[in-house]
Amino acid sequence: MRALPLAGLLLGGLAAERAVLSVLSFTGGEAVLLGKMDPRVFVERAIPVLQLFDRAGSILDRSANRVLLVGEDRHHRLSIPHAAPSVFNRHPLAELLAAGDTPGQASATLRELGFTHLIVDTAGALSSAGRYPSLALFREHPDRLEDYVRSLGEPLVSEGGIGLFELPVLEPGPPGDRR
Repeated sequence: MRALPLAGLLLGGLAAERAVLSVLSFTGGEAVLLGKMDPRVFVERAIPVLQLFDRAGSILDRSANRVLLVGEDRHHRLSIPHAAPSVFNRHPLAELLAAGDTPGQASATLRELGFTHLIVDTAGALSSAGRYPSLALFREHPDRLEDYVRSLGEPLVSEGGIGLFELPVLEPGPPGDRR
C-alpha cells in the first residue's frame, strides 16, 4: 500500500517532465517558460497577423469602421467590427468579382454593405480557394483577386504579406458606368 503514493508521485513527475519538454520543443517556448519572454509576444511572433490586428485597432475607429477579411480566417483579436467569411459562408468580394463587377464597382458595393476596410492575405486566399467553396472563383481566376488588390493601392499597414486596405470612396458615375 505504501507503493501507491510513490507510484502516483512518479507518474505525476513523468507527466510534468513531458509537459515541460513539450513547451521547450517550441522555438522560443523555453523563454516563455523561464519568464524571459511575455507569452503574448511569443504568440505574436508565431502569428504575425495578430500584430496587424493590433495596429488596425490603434488606427481605426471602432464606431465608424468595419473590416472584411479576405484569405484570413483567424480574427479572434481583431477589435474592430468585422466579417470573416469561412468555408460555410458566401464571400461578398468573391461573389461581386464572379458577377463581373469591376474593382471600382466591387469596392462601391462593399462600401454600401457597410465595409470601410479590407484585411487581405492574397496568398492565403489563393491557397484556400482550392478548399473553400466561398473562394472558388480565385482557384480558376487568381488574376481577379490580384487585380482587385492592386486597385486598392498601398496598404495602410502590412505584416507578413497581409495588408489592411481602405476601401476607396468613389464618386457616382453616369448610369451604366462599369468602372
